[in-house]
Amino acid sequence: MALIRLNNQSLSAVTTLPAANGAALTGIDSGMAWQTPVTMPTNTNTFTLSGIPSTAKNVSILWYNVQHTGNVVTGMKVGTTGGLKSTGYQGGYVYANAGTFYSNSPASPGTTYQALTYWAGKFNGRIDFAKLDGNNWQYNWQISVADGATALQCMGAGAVTSLDDTLSQVNFFTTSNWANAGKMTLGYF
Repeated sequence: MALIRLNNQSLSAVTTLPAANGAALTGIDSGMAWQTPVTMPTNTNTFTLSGIPSTAKNVSILWYNVQHTGNVVTGMKVGTTGGLKSTGYQGGYVYANAGTFYSNSPASPGTTYQALTYWAGKFNGRIDFAKLDGNNWQYNWQISVADGATALQCMGAGAVTSLDDTLSQVNFFTTSNWANAGKMTLGYF
């Protein structure tokens, strides 16, 4: 197969394409850098993923088979190297249970954390963070029951503003202990 020349630049089977003017392309993100999945601890009610680099603009966390028993709040806080932020969460979620949709504002502590779900079960999910500007972050998430025990899905969006420093950690907690050693993985670019 013959290779065509583009802007008088030779192309090979594996190449970096030039910009339209022939210059090298710069400033392109190479994609999400996924970290090794970690096993969630059982018989504890909090878990933190850390090590987010200060250059991160987008952060994603995936989880599967994470379980807690009882209808209790499962929530999230973000933090810096100085600790977790305990104010300024602005968001809510909608959920579907057996084909009926409901909406839910943040749980009773209000803006001190972001509630993700309230229901018992074994869950799969994803939360994505995008840096708005400075140390202000927008987030959205999706959660679905993994074991088919109920037809429950949750999704929501929100923002947390005015972090004291760059985002470096995300904490997940529940008001009862996790009962199943599911997995979580962190990615960023």
